[in-house]
Amino acid sequence: MRCLRKIKDRFSRSRSPRPNTSSSANSPPSGVPTSGQTSSTAVNSSAGLTPVPPAGQTPNSSLSSAPNLGQLSSGVSSPTPPGRDLWKEARERLSGNDRKIIDDYAGATPDDIHREAEARRKICEGKRWAFKYNGQSVQVREVINSFIRWVDKFKTVVDVAVNAQPVLAGLPWAGIKFLLQVSVSEQQQMGCLLLGLNRISYLIARCRVYEELYLSINHNAAVQNFESALVDLYTLILQFLAKALQIYARNIVVRGANAIKLADDDIIDFEKHCKDLEERVDYEVWNCEGTQSKDFREKFYRLVDELKALKDLRDPLDRIESRVTCIWKVLGETERGKILNWVSDTPYLDHHRVASNGRTKDTGGWLSKHGNYRQWETSDESMILWLHGIPGAGKTKLISRAIDEFETRPDSVGLAYFYCNRNESSRRQPENVIRSFVKQLSTSRNGDAIPDTLEKIYQKKQATGFASAKLSFEESEHLLLELVQGYSRTVLILDALDECEENTRRALLKWFDRIIINQAQHLKILISSRRDGDIRHQLGKETNIGIEATDNENDISKFVSERITESQDDRQYPIPDCLQEEIVQTLLEKSQGMFQWAALQMAEILELELESEIRERLGRLPANLKDAYDEIYTKIIVSKGKKSEIAIRAFQWVMCASGPLTADVLVAAACQNPEEDKPSPVNDMDINYVLDACRNLIVVDRQSDVCRLSHLSVREYFEEHHWNSSRSNGNVAKVCLSLLNDPDNWDLADTDTEPSPLVLYAIRFWPTHVRNHDDTDIDPRVTELLERFLGSMHESGPAYRSWYGWYDKRWNAMERIGADDLLKRFYSELRPSSSSLLAISLFGLCRALSKWWSAEAIDPNQRNKQGMSVLSLAALGNSADAINKLLELGADVNMQLNCDYGSALAAAASESDRDTVQLLLNAGADVNMQLRYGEYGSALAAAGNKSKDTLQLLQEAEADVNLELNRGWYGSALAIAVNTPDNKDTVQLLLDAGADVNMQLTCGRYGSALVTVALSYGLYGSALAAAGVFSNKDTVQLLLDAGADVNMQLSYGLYGKYHSALAAAAVFSIKDIVQLLLDAGAKVNMTLHHGGYNTALEAARAGWDNKAIIRLLEEYASRERESEHPSS
Repeated sequence: MRCLRKIKDRFSRSRSPRPNTSSSANSPPSGVPTSGQTSSTAVNSSAGLTPVPPAGQTPNSSLSSAPNLGQLSSGVSSPTPPGRDLWKEARERLSGNDRKIIDDYAGATPDDIHREAEARRKICEGKRWAFKYNGQSVQVREVINSFIRWVDKFKTVVDVAVNAQPVLAGLPWAGIKFLLQVSVSEQQQMGCLLLGLNRISYLIARCRVYEELYLSINHNAAVQNFESALVDLYTLILQFLAKALQIYARNIVVRGANAIKLADDDIIDFEKHCKDLEERVDYEVWNCEGTQSKDFREKFYRLVDELKALKDLRDPLDRIESRVTCIWKVLGETERGKILNWVSDTPYLDHHRVASNGRTKDTGGWLSKHGNYRQWETSDESMILWLHGIPGAGKTKLISRAIDEFETRPDSVGLAYFYCNRNESSRRQPENVIRSFVKQLSTSRNGDAIPDTLEKIYQKKQATGFASAKLSFEESEHLLLELVQGYSRTVLILDALDECEENTRRALLKWFDRIIINQAQHLKILISSRRDGDIRHQLGKETNIGIEATDNENDISKFVSERITESQDDRQYPIPDCLQEEIVQTLLEKSQGMFQWAALQMAEILELELESEIRERLGRLPANLKDAYDEIYTKIIVSKGKKSEIAIRAFQWVMCASGPLTADVLVAAACQNPEEDKPSPVNDMDINYVLDACRNLIVVDRQSDVCRLSHLSVREYFEEHHWNSSRSNGNVAKVCLSLLNDPDNWDLADTDTEPSPLVLYAIRFWPTHVRNHDDTDIDPRVTELLERFLGSMHESGPAYRSWYGWYDKRWNAMERIGADDLLKRFYSELRPSSSSLLAISLFGLCRALSKWWSAEAIDPNQRNKQGMSVLSLAALGNSADAINKLLELGADVNMQLNCDYGSALAAAASESDRDTVQLLLNAGADVNMQLRYGEYGSALAAAGNKSKDTLQLLQEAEADVNLELNRGWYGSALAIAVNTPDNKDTVQLLLDAGADVNMQLTCGRYGSALVTVALSYGLYGSALAAAGVFSNKDTVQLLLDAGADVNMQLSYGLYGKYHSALAAAAVFSIKDIVQLLLDAGAKVNMTLHHGGYNTALEAARAGWDNKAIIRLLEEYASRERESEHPSS
């Protein structure tokens, strides 16, 4: 049986584009005739094809006059019993007109087909033809390439299968040859026709081997039903060919507007009816399998090996067709936009526009001509290409050009890109990179559909009130791998990896390695960065391109020339041609390949009016970027009026901003004196004044209105030579706190008045800036303003209560526009607002409030409105200082908490990093404490859905992996681990540590770990819908390999009422898991001792839309009975 299942597995993914359906090799889907039944029609009349008569009947034309099907080709039924020729029977069931059309074409070979297909390919080469099919775009060239590969491989496979008999047997090659020969000038027509021919070729191959397998055994009822199904399928194929031949033969004579076209609807209908008949054939094959004799098995296993060779034929077609088969679902504009924005709110188009702005026309062309780039782009293998260079070399401009070039590729090429940026925290996080990739690959080119899988994940999270708010890293990775499979080729581009922090970019590099390993072909990854040591170590072994001065000298030359030309009309004294050439040559020579250096010098040169001034400047150019910035900074400092202080404030705000700074926010912020309490008015200052003060080191994107530093090297220069990040954050924090302390802003929570943009920024991000300043060098004014804002450790002040009241009232909007990360995630834990200690603990405000911590007597075990302790809040905030302070003051590390987590250690295990967990363990946290409240039951269970590192740490602290829990939703650490998607490593860790895979769970909703994983997301609502999102087959197999008792009867849990893993999976219609459990020996006829169902089959009948699973279980139940009571 397993061999036959392998055959089905290898063929089942080779379906042409159609809506997603689930069918089993073990049973026909709903609506497919079962044994003893025949299909009255093979094709719906709407497809334009003639209905197929029932088996045993023929059209009105005489059978005796039918010519031998050798005219189509000869010897179709060599493996079949004498006297039964299935292709001949199919031909005889055609209408008289269709039979005549088929009979008119004969005498071709696979070699002829290969030659014709090669001719078609040459026609399409270089034209990049593509056609629309089922709402998606498919490349004609790729379909032809797939067809040619298929024909070449097919000749080898069939030669083996028929022991070197003529490969022409039974195959309508002549008709296929003619259709390839037909001159189809329209790419849409050619593409549709080729897709149909691809499907036909595949079906012929598949059924050809099935005939060899089953039509030489004893001719019983099962074989007769199988023959009938094959005849129906062959009839459908001949009908399609007859229709196509009639259309294109007529079009040779009738051209232009009068020509008849084969519509893509014809192909879709053909695919639909093929699917139905394929499933019926599969069902009859299973019945034939049951009749095989022992002697026949040897022949069966030999041919199974030959069928494996067909896998290579199917895979290229899979890549072309999978993206239009099952994953796209058309949704309304509002719902689609809501889901896509939930996946990622990164404005990647805006970032690309910013990166492309100022790129000189026709620059960067050298990259696509580079040998390593061409190898990376054209190879079939999945590859990473690393583009690296010194600061200011123009890497981002090159990346933007590469993206533009890939944007012009056909829809069958998937493209996603991300521009990292050190100035924006959201553009430095691996999770946001992958989510943006998912969003871009989930956006159909015609803009009306998203992947069905993505919609299901969203609906599951929505059903829980977004208890898990965003896509996790693992969920995003799983989705991305699925999406990549849906394109013939996928390109992922990441710019400026070096602008991510070292620990986070390490995670990204590991992820890129994993996805390359999991996607062996047709995935291209392009990464740009500086040559930092850790990146060089990781990517140096990959194909790479280093940008040298000689590579982009032409680009710099074009850039300088263009800037001069653009300025000429506005100059009182135009630059003469001879001087223009001197400028170009001088900057080219001294730039050493640094675009940024050349751009800075051009800005300085173009400010000069006289030729003599320009020549003098050319003679004293700064030697490097640092000298260039020194020169500019000196000019800023000596500026007249307020420009110097305005520029410095603007630089500090842009450098440490937690969110995008619009022009109006930056102008208002630059006007504020951090040392004054009263807000300063903007008056007549505008963004142009600020930009002029900053001498082109800050720029504004005119479309998004977002301000940014002109280059990363600007930030690095200021941080290294003038002020560090802590100082910048301190000055910004002082402005934010001054605004919130202003009594004029205290009534905002009680009115509908919207605060000014700068006040709104302060509301959202004051905790970030105070936290980022909270180092050893605390500005006393920050402490003064913070104490005034908070009130005291015992009772909050009016400014704090006003702030929280406003945020609490509008938290929904804050989720959309962004806020401090801890504030967004845990703002509800700050109730009641009368206690500022809650915020102090969560945000870790220790050093700036050192006097408060030492002088005031506080309750270290204080709890919030939800029952969480301040120690737990400090753990959620990963604040070692706050944790230590609270422990010093007597906080009970093992206090039972009436909240979602149950204890401080469980909170840390679920949400925090390893260091925080270790800190609590060192303080005496009981790793095996049974929790009386919350959803986990123990700290180890809380860690079951988090990182493997935390789980390992708890195990090293002697956590009991088999602790029988009294509370919680899952019952054990293993149960929650298997309930978490893409969590195999964690499950394996628990099993290696001795987790009992057969432990009966006396609390929770499942009864056993096996039921937990079998039901996938049963805890959260519809297990069927959730299982459609993430199949847990691998994890089920992991538990089975570890010795899980597939027939263990359950007594506990919400899902324990079904009393076995098989019954639970069956009632929820999780077909893949049902099959896996059956393969592992699950007993269908086992009597269940408790509950409302006597057997798993009875439980399945209680499920919804469960016909396929019921048939599957009936089949296995019958086999069980036969094996227990064999006939004499």
